[in-house]
Amino acid sequence: MHKHAANNQVTLYLLFIILSAFSIYAGLCFGGEFIPPFNIFSPDNSLVTLNIRLPRVLAGFMIGGGLSIVGMSFQTWFRNPLADPFILGVAGAAAVGVVFGMIFQIDSYYGSRVLVFVFSMISIALIFLLSGIHKRGQGVKLILIGVGLNFFFTSVITVMHTVMSDRFSKNIILWYMGDTSSLQLRDALFMSVFVIICSVLLIRMGRQMNLYMMGDDIAESSGLDMGKFSFKVFMLGSVITAILVTFCGSIGFIGIVVPHIAKIISGYDFRRNMPVSFFIGGISVVFIDTFCRTAFYPREIPLGAVTALVGAPFFIHILRKGLS
Repeated sequence: MHKHAANNQVTLYLLFIILSAFSIYAGLCFGGEFIPPFNIFSPDNSLVTLNIRLPRVLAGFMIGGGLSIVGMSFQTWFRNPLADPFILGVAGAAAVGVVFGMIFQIDSYYGSRVLVFVFSMISIALIFLLSGIHKRGQGVKLILIGVGLNFFFTSVITVMHTVMSDRFSKNIILWYMGDTSSLQLRDALFMSVFVIICSVLLIRMGRQMNLYMMGDDIAESSGLDMGKFSFKVFMLGSVITAILVTFCGSIGFIGIVVPHIAKIISGYDFRRNMPVSFFIGGISVVFIDTFCRTAFYPREIPLGAVTALVGAPFFIHILRKGLS
């Protein structure tokens, strides 16, 4: 029986690897103009493929995979099926970084991103200092701190909205909707390295998450260091979220919806559903982004708006069916 289950698991992973490769290849072929599959790296098309489509496809896969892994980890850690990667206020802090970049007219491509990342990390540091993560039963306190910080950051943005131009408001709204159109290949590669490393470390914690979900007493009696576990989930999840928000803005609902789909497909063993969640998230965002830039060309539809449009009804359906 154990061998049969292992074979099923290998088959499932192979299927998702094939689907991932197909989604990436489709993302390179489709766009404003269709490029035949065997010509995507030809001299005539390599400029478009490498400079425009590959960064978006790679970033899309990392966005979907990274946010899904963080969503699964945070839903487990908080023992709350509604937790998502932005629950601790990282997106709000990053948005304030965008605001300050506009105020001080930091037009440099990397200068503005450094500022956004710094504000994200400040938010993470504040939560760490205020919450007492190492203590038992801090989930509700963490969520409340995150809500409080989100209210504070939203208030800052609202105040700035009243004193600055309409262009400022438009830029903030577009940033909140998420965007991958301005990414360069080196940005996508840099982002991918961090997301993959942190995601692998979270996936390797699958057995610990299984113990954690049995309750604090059973987990501790089984040898799980609750403080160390909480710190790892918090830091790895926060770093992934901060990196993705820095380069791509806030892209919602992927981190809430995909973990539930992964559980439906692969069950509640986190050693299986964590990697499945990564693959499903990556494939979904690549397909969504590819559809948007193909169907609505030459208009650019914000990625986060479409993921919310697709994700919100599906999430409501999951909750109605009681599958969360």
